[in-house]
Amino acid sequence: MNLYPKLKVSDLKTGDTLLESDNTAIGLAIQIITRSKINHAMTYNKELNSVYEAIAKGYSLTPLAEALKGSKMVLVARPKFAYDEVKLVSTCEINLGVKYYYKGLWYQIKRQLKGGWDGLKQPIKLMCSIGAMYAYYISSGKFKNEWYMATPDDIRSNELDLDIYELEL
Repeated sequence: MNLYPKLKVSDLKTGDTLLESDNTAIGLAIQIITRSKINHAMTYNKELNSVYEAIAKGYSLTPLAEALKGSKMVLVARPKFAYDEVKLVSTCEINLGVKYYYKGLWYQIKRQLKGGWDGLKQPIKLMCSIGAMYAYYISSGKFKNEWYMATPDDIRSNELDLDIYELEL
C-alpha cells in the first residue's frame, strides 16, 4: 500500500526537499536518534540537477544521481506556500562549505527525550534538515522559530505546510 502519491525525477522542482532512507551506519544511527525511517534531507536544484546537503565534509552541492545512490526510499516534500526560488538557491549557495553540526545530533536526542532546544539557532554549522528548513525560512519567512531544530521526520510530518510524495527510483 502506497502512503504517498508517486513523483518522477523529471517532475522535481527547485526547492523540493528530498527525504532519504538508506542503510549506511550513520543513516541508521540518525534513524535511531530521531526515531524515524528517514535519515537525510536534501534541497533540490532543478537547473543543476543536484542537491544541497549537509554531509560529513560539510554543506555541499552533489549531483542527484550520486546523492541518491544506495537509497532505499526517497520522499519529496514540496512547499504549499510561496517562496522566492532565487533566495532559496542563493541561501543554499552561501552555505556551501559550512561545517556539519555533529553536536546537533546530541541536541536532537535531548529534544526527543525532554523537549526544548539547547543547540545553535544560527546557520554557523548545519545538519541536513536544518539546511533545508533554513532555506525555506530565508526564502519565505516560514518556520522562524523551528528551522534550527528540524529533523528529516519533522519535514515529513503533516504538521508543516508541505505536500509529500514518494520519488520513483
